[in-house]
Amino acid sequence: YSIIKLLSLYKDEVYSYNPYGDIEYLKKITPQSLYQDYLSMLNNDYVDVFVVGEVSPDQIKKLFKEKFQVKTFKKEASSLILKDHAPRKRIRIVHEKDDVNQTKIAVCALINNLTDYERRYSLKVFNEMFGGSSNSILFDTVREKNSLCYYINSDAKSYDNLLVIYSGVDNDNVSFDNSKPGGVL
Repeated sequence: YSIIKLLSLYKDEVYSYNPYGDIEYLKKITPQSLYQDYLSMLNNDYVDVFVVGEVSPDQIKKLFKEKFQVKTFKKEASSLILKDHAPRKRIRIVHEKDDVNQTKIAVCALINNLTDYERRYSLKVFNEMFGGSSNSILFDTVREKNSLCYYINSDAKSYDNLLVIYSGVDNDNVSFDNSKPGGVL
C-alpha cells in the first residue's frame, strides 16, 4: 500500500497508476464501452498471442484467421525506458495515519542518466547488494545489526528510472519530527 501511494505522487507517469485498478473506473464500464475498447485494441494495439500445449500450429493459425480479423504488421522498434526526471529541489514527505502497529516507510529515488549496460547489468547487481534480499547491506545493517525494522528491501525499476526502498518499522520507533533531517527517525 505504501509503495502504491508513493508512486501515485508521480502524477501522470505510467507507474503512478494503481496496478490493482480503481473501483470508480470499474463502475463506469459498460458492455458497450468494453466492446469498443476490445475493437480499439484489435485495430490499434500490438497484440502477441501465445498458445501453449499440444496443438497444431496450422490449426491455430487457421482458427485465428477465421475468428479474428487481426491485421499482421511489423512492430516498430521503440524504447520502453521512460524519460529522465529533473531532481526535486525539496524532499516531499507524505504521512497517512491508520490504526496499525507497524509503520510502513517507502522512499523513492530517481536513477537518471544510466547507460544501457548500467541499466541491464550494474543496476541489478547494485540493487541486490544494496537492498534486494535478506543478504543485502540494508537488511544486514538496518535490521540485523541495529534492529530498527521488521523488514527492509529495495527494488530497482530500471525502465521507470526509480529505486524504491521500503520498510516496516514499529510505530514506537518512528517520529514525524520535521526538525530532524527527512522528518523521520
